[in-house]
Amino acid sequence: MKISMACGLGLLLVGASGCAARTEVVRDRSIVLREPALLRDMTVRQHLIVTAGAGPSVQTGEFDAVLQKRGDTLLVVGLGPAGVRAFVMKQTSAGVTFEQRFGPPLPFPPERILLDIHRVFFRTIPPPANGEGVTEAVVDGEAVRERWLGGALRERMIGRADVPGSEIVSIQFGEGCVVDQCSPKTVLLRNETRGYSLEILNEEFR
Repeated sequence: MKISMACGLGLLLVGASGCAARTEVVRDRSIVLREPALLRDMTVRQHLIVTAGAGPSVQTGEFDAVLQKRGDTLLVVGLGPAGVRAFVMKQTSAGVTFEQRFGPPLPFPPERILLDIHRVFFRTIPPPANGEGVTEAVVDGEAVRERWLGGALRERMIGRADVPGSEIVSIQFGEGCVVDQCSPKTVLLRNETRGYSLEILNEEFR
């Protein structure tokens, strides 16, 4: 079953019925997010395809977003029809705020969106000297394992099955994630623990 994004965050905001903006300050202490000031600056426009469930109960949704990191601020803007802002999420050293203009409340802490962003773009480890091979480290409390081939990052595995409470996440990187700069054209994130995947199409990297 395919669910279109009428306004809001794809299948996560299905059934939108109101347009009154509401803002909340959020903090899920089980989620570790590095302060934005420590992350590289970047801006990218994205198209995301979300898939959750399996078999006949599988659901998919699509939405556009703009991700921007500048200085002490990480900003995520979800776009509805005609480029209207559906939600705005901001992370600073003071915490995370989430303003939603359309739809019912998210069924999970908004910081989980930021967590996947950090896992894809910022939860990195030093690459092999020759851009070839496998590297491992613990980053922001999660076990990270990267596989490099021909000077490009191909896969990042997060979590360990033998660690209680560890989420198992695999991230496949398309063309563009190299030693000097990781700006992949495509990303496929699969969260095996929570049963969803994100296909991310990136464009207009700056």
